[in-house]
Amino acid sequence: MARTPTGSRNKTIHCDICGEDYAATYKRCPFCNGRPPEQPSARGSRPPRRNTRGGGYSTPSPVRIISTVISLALIVAAVCIVISIIKPMVDKGKPITPPSATPAPTPTAQPTPSVAPSAQPSPGVPADQTAASFSLDKSDFTVSNYQESHSINATFSPAGSVGYLEWTSSNPEVVSVDDNGRITALGRSNGVSRATITATLKGTNITQTCIVRCNFDAPAGATVTPTAPSTAAPSGSLSLNKTDFTMEKQGQTVTMRVNGTSSTPTWSIDDTSIATVSSDGVVTAVANSNGKAVTLTCTVDGQTLTCLVRCKF
Repeated sequence: MARTPTGSRNKTIHCDICGEDYAATYKRCPFCNGRPPEQPSARGSRPPRRNTRGGGYSTPSPVRIISTVISLALIVAAVCIVISIIKPMVDKGKPITPPSATPAPTPTAQPTPSVAPSAQPSPGVPADQTAASFSLDKSDFTVSNYQESHSINATFSPAGSVGYLEWTSSNPEVVSVDDNGRITALGRSNGVSRATITATLKGTNITQTCIVRCNFDAPAGATVTPTAPSTAAPSGSLSLNKTDFTMEKQGQTVTMRVNGTSSTPTWSIDDTSIATVSSDGVVTAVANSNGKAVTLTCTVDGQTLTCLVRCKF
């Protein structure tokens, strides 16, 4: 039973059943309604808990449980979003360690190719020789008289280039040749009736050949007539590369040069209706000279050199 304290009814009353204090304006305890707690119906059941903080206990509802779970899920999602945004920003300021610290292999040093030196003229090639090849105006012909002479002329390529030839005869006792390509027929000797004349571009292996045949016998006691060297100079040490030559077709050219000087020569010819000569010494056949020889004149270093030119075509 509740005990009502003496005095004013505004005082509180202490409930002997549940132990709570309540206002004296209540007829019975609002907490336990003035009833003693129910006894457990089965052995081992726990007695109901008593409210010692001014209120009773209640079981949470399913709605409240769901709302709590949803709230926790939202909090976790928000934390994940914040981490995903902040982490890349933090990582930008940190050095990235490569997965493998193995250094890249150093490429093997390759040997530097040596630069080939500039091509130098082969030994024996004249310094001013520019011809790459040449051709001869004769390849096979026959002579019928003792000491009959003919010139074998060369044309150098490319056009206008300069070239120097060396001449040899396979049988000089039958047909001789000088260093200007002029042959002299001596006749059959010891059963041999022909000779192969070979012209070689100086300092190279470039050659051309011409066969010269003799249809007569060499006279008794015939000997090879010595040929005048082209380097012979009338005076001093200067000379022309040719002293006597024949051109056998119209328009044929022969390049003249002076040996023994680096000065520029002056060229002239006494009959330009037969042959002409350019300022650089190129002689061109114009017309048949009918056996007449025209004189080519070269003046250089105070000396005058001459050469006989014939046109036979």
